[in-house]
Amino acid sequence: MKEFAAKEIEPVSKDIEINGIQRSLKEKIAGQGFIGATLPAEKGGAGLDENGYMIILEETAKASPSVSMWIFLTNLYLKLNPDSDKKANILSGSIDVTVDLSPYYLRGKSAALTVTGGKLTGKITNVINGTASSIIASDGSSIYAIDSGMHAVSKSHLGLRGMDLSDVDFDSSTYEKVGSEEKLRMELKNSDGEVAAIFLGIADGTMIKAADYSKVRNAFDRPLKDYTPIFDEIVSAKTEIDLIRFYLYGNQSEYAKALCKIKAREIALTASRSSLQIHGGYGYIHDFGIEKYYRDAMAMAVYFGEDSWENSVISQAVLGEKGGII
Repeated sequence: MKEFAAKEIEPVSKDIEINGIQRSLKEKIAGQGFIGATLPAEKGGAGLDENGYMIILEETAKASPSVSMWIFLTNLYLKLNPDSDKKANILSGSIDVTVDLSPYYLRGKSAALTVTGGKLTGKITNVINGTASSIIASDGSSIYAIDSGMHAVSKSHLGLRGMDLSDVDFDSSTYEKVGSEEKLRMELKNSDGEVAAIFLGIADGTMIKAADYSKVRNAFDRPLKDYTPIFDEIVSAKTEIDLIRFYLYGNQSEYAKALCKIKAREIALTASRSSLQIHGGYGYIHDFGIEKYYRDAMAMAVYFGEDSWENSVISQAVLGEKGGII
């Protein structure tokens, strides 16, 4: 996995930020079995356990968080719609699919879609990879795989630039109900470990670059690593990253995954900001490939920053009952 990321993703990571993830790379990723990674072999997948899948997400996020998120969304689609008639094309990486995450990160949002008279209509804003061939979206009670009648308008965005961010208008008669909105919510809640792995990849990827830079960049005839404040920043971040990783991969309980998601998000934001500061002005230049980690950590925190579910799991473990309800 590390070798694939180093050979196939890292060399094009800067281009991904400008031109998106190219189809050829998506097909290579699919060829490695990363798409459908957790589906059983009889369903066309690789049959990996959760740890194996989290390793894929973490290692790809170190090179390109956009690629990792593309893998996550594609596999989320397959989990929700494992019998899709597009599955062969999805598993080969030849088409894109996505899932609208707004029912998860915008609690209490009114339904944007309606289904009447065999027609699904409405508009959803800020859909990651909204120009995909098929989108799973909600009408407030059910989720549908929608295959046509979609008009996506891409817009400028700061984070996860390897995929478009679109407002999508729907006027479709080609859709299939694939479950309830609660099914989507539960699948995302059960993905805490996977989301934590992406955040860890962002944190580790940016601190690896910071550590490498600190060894070659001199200030007053000494490498940056020799200055205690910078040394402490790198060591502190790396220590926290490794502690979260050891706990995440060594404990598959609901409590552990909830805790690791929260802490991994925090260290991704902290580490990416520290790496920017260590690089100085160069950190903000596209050529150094540093600023993307901070942008992507911020974007991921928007989509996965709602912690009410995780806090309820943690309070149940700590208090033996729910708390913080007032």
